[in-house]
Amino acid sequence: MGLIAQSSISGKVIDNKTGEILKGASVLITNKGGFIYKEIVDVNGVYKVNVDAGEYVVSASCNGYPSFDIENVIVYQNRDTDLDIELELPNNRGTCGEYVVYGYRKPIFKKDMTTTGETIITTEIKNLGFNKLPTRDINEIIIQTPGVSWQK
Repeated sequence: MGLIAQSSISGKVIDNKTGEILKGASVLITNKGGFIYKEIVDVNGVYKVNVDAGEYVVSASCNGYPSFDIENVIVYQNRDTDLDIELELPNNRGTCGEYVVYGYRKPIFKKDMTTTGETIITTEIKNLGFNKLPTRDINEIIIQTPGVSWQK
């Protein structure tokens, strides 16, 4: 049994003006057969993809930056190909700022509520697909809904 030596494409993805490392950028490598390799840049801005010898198109993208393609990247057998990629922000954009995510925590139980229940509106009922049921009677729909109890 013989071993097949692999080659690789590796490098860094950085901002072309500031030299800043673009953590989390995506690198997509495709060959003429359409086979795709995908790698996410690590915290040091580095990516490495093991590939077979051949010709590839290397594409890089990152939030806020347009995608950048490098065509005709030749990889030779048993060799590593170094390919640093510099992405450029469009002129009409500032730097890629931080994203702020706002959230809130909904209490699991309401202390003053002794029963559970929820009110739904007509559009929610339509979105749930109840209009496809064999009946249009609301009482029958309620009875057939899992987790819902009906009291007359």
